[in-house]
Amino acid sequence: MNETSVSFEDYINAVNPRYNYNNQLAVAEISGSNDNYKNFEAIRIDAFSVFLACKGEAHVNIDYLSYRFKKNTILTLSNLHILENFDSSSDFKGYLLIASKDWMRKIIEDIKNIPIPAEPGKMHPIRSLDDDNFNHLLDILFLIQNRITEEHVFKDNMLKCLFGFFLFDMINIIFKISKDTVFMKEVNRKEEIVINFLKLLRENAREKHEVTFYSNELCITPEYLSKVMKAFSGKTVNKWIAEALLAEAKILLRKPNTSIQQISDMLCFSEQSSFSKFFKKHTGKSPLEYK
Repeated sequence: MNETSVSFEDYINAVNPRYNYNNQLAVAEISGSNDNYKNFEAIRIDAFSVFLACKGEAHVNIDYLSYRFKKNTILTLSNLHILENFDSSSDFKGYLLIASKDWMRKIIEDIKNIPIPAEPGKMHPIRSLDDDNFNHLLDILFLIQNRITEEHVFKDNMLKCLFGFFLFDMINIIFKISKDTVFMKEVNRKEEIVINFLKLLRENAREKHEVTFYSNELCITPEYLSKVMKAFSGKTVNKWIAEALLAEAKILLRKPNTSIQQISDMLCFSEQSSFSKFFKKHTGKSPLEYK
């Protein structure tokens, strides 16, 4: 499931950042009046993005989960995340740092062997920071922003250093937060089931539509999986699967040269009519109307 619905170039064109270095590294300001970020249908973006919220509030769905994005929070997204419905308040203000995959490759060799902590029970990419840490990252972002507009003999090298500086410090801050709070917390069995189910769903939503597949992979009964997920989210496992499948369908329907029959096959429906019925049930539109 590595197809992306929005290329880096299309993303840059839609965002139209004021600070853009060779369509490789860019900084954009986000405001509540900017409709580019509102009411996204399900998309994957072929880029690495960091949102920093300075004021107001936004709500966003990431990988089928809903989150609140407020002052002093950061949101990190890769091309593996599914983003939906970024809806912000009128007073929302923040910044977006965008790097292409090519740009990331130039930095990633230096960090690929660094152990980045995973927080038990914290499966989302949003982090709340204190004023000092948030303002520190914002200062680096402003430094990148300013250097993009300046003439400099070593501009490419300098921006790589600054971007690496931002990335390393962000990872360091996250590591310290994780170590100081829940990194040492033992994951209980139910939390482990939720984490592993969502991971399985991200990896298999297009091909596997039955609850029994996920329960068998987790070595539990379908009934117990449903009980755990219902307690966690208020949604049944079937609802989780349907919403994930719908998001994948929306992503594929954005591809201009892909037919409805091809999409139906990619999503492992037995017939195109079954896919069309499923899609219309959940959206009120046929796949063709949506496309």
